[in-house]
Amino acid sequence: MLTTRIQVLVIDSVHLDEDKQIARNRSVPWTIYVKSRDITEDEVSKFKVLEKKGIEDKIAIIGNNKDSYATTIVNLLNRTTKDDIIRLLSVLTNDLLIELDGFQASLLALNKIDSSLPYAAFSKYLNSHDQVVSLLSSYNLTLLFVLQDKTQIVDNLRDTTPFINELYQYLFEKLLSNDDINLQFIGAQLLKELLSVKVYRDLFWNGPNKWLKDLLNLFDNKTSDLQLKYYALLSVWLLTFNKDIVNELPNQHPEIVPLLLNIAKESVKEKLVRVAVSSLLNLVSVDNNEAIVKVVLLHKGLITVKKLNERKWTDEELKTDLENLLTVVNETVITLTTFDEYENELKTGKLTWSPAHKAEQFWIDNSEVFREQNWKHLKTLLSLLEGSSDLEPSQKYLNQAIVCHDVAELLKHLPESLDVLNKLGAKAKIMALLNSPDANVKYEALNATQTFVSLVFNH
Repeated sequence: MLTTRIQVLVIDSVHLDEDKQIARNRSVPWTIYVKSRDITEDEVSKFKVLEKKGIEDKIAIIGNNKDSYATTIVNLLNRTTKDDIIRLLSVLTNDLLIELDGFQASLLALNKIDSSLPYAAFSKYLNSHDQVVSLLSSYNLTLLFVLQDKTQIVDNLRDTTPFINELYQYLFEKLLSNDDINLQFIGAQLLKELLSVKVYRDLFWNGPNKWLKDLLNLFDNKTSDLQLKYYALLSVWLLTFNKDIVNELPNQHPEIVPLLLNIAKESVKEKLVRVAVSSLLNLVSVDNNEAIVKVVLLHKGLITVKKLNERKWTDEELKTDLENLLTVVNETVITLTTFDEYENELKTGKLTWSPAHKAEQFWIDNSEVFREQNWKHLKTLLSLLEGSSDLEPSQKYLNQAIVCHDVAELLKHLPESLDVLNKLGAKAKIMALLNSPDANVKYEALNATQTFVSLVFNH
């Protein structure tokens, strides 16, 4: 099974790399800013010595003065209003967080002075009119959050929570919901980095419901970019490692299951199939998994997983996950096809295509039970052909289709039920549904009618 350990990588974006290089090459009028008292001579000296230097030379200069540079950068970001200084510092910070080991520790040490530091110095620019600055601010904040060790993450959570939530809001409102695929691409990468940390996944889940909807929208056909979908899928997969999230996910976002099944079934890239299957396995592997397995079965998940197991794969983890997924679903199906489950569903008056209806073994094992209490369960089943007046049309049609299906199955496995069904007027009621406006009802009614006719002919 895939693990949640994801290495922090440099963001893959030609768009952002080009903007950073332009900012590095742009000169800043330091002398003018010193005269206007926007910056001190001592501060200027720290940055003038870096001019026209490559990243390796900059690291060599800053490496022995990390704390001093961290303090100067944060102080300047907190007070300057000069766009070129802000952009220069944003790029420099980004380079140092990526390339200079320990620089993030120097920035994080400022938290001992002020609990809002260093985060506030970057979050204030998330809504900057300069897109490069806002992008780099989100990037720098993400690196500061994820490069902390586990102890720091927990200890600092009270201070970081408002800034993390602000960052999530920026990613969804400004990047992931944007029509510009370059911005979506950056946002998706930053999001999956944040979600690689468990407590940050909890913060995400406790945020607005719209966030996950916006994430799932990235799978729409409006973009064919497989790499963008891969990053978005990694975020979904990471969420499935939190048990509390998994227990709530099927109810709050039932579309997640058919989405994952479709990706696994249709994707041409094995890495997408691997992550989708691993996500499904995480979903069905929790305790009390009956509800989620029912959703999987409703969307023909068992058939899909069986077919996937028959395909040739090069990835050994994918093979193992598919085998485990099939085993878990099959084992749960057995528990879901008891007559108790079937009876409880009848009592609700709202049928669904739960495993009992479709499983051949259920009818083999339980057809005789319909005799009990003067065919009580059969009478209850037939009563759902008409249904109560408060039923939604979609539920009424669903009830009718399933009743027709179940009557056909009962006739096949318990032929003597034919006489009882005829006395109850079932045949006439089902034949009347051949004119139903619902295609599924017509199909199941036709199948049941043919079963009636076949039994009468052979009776």
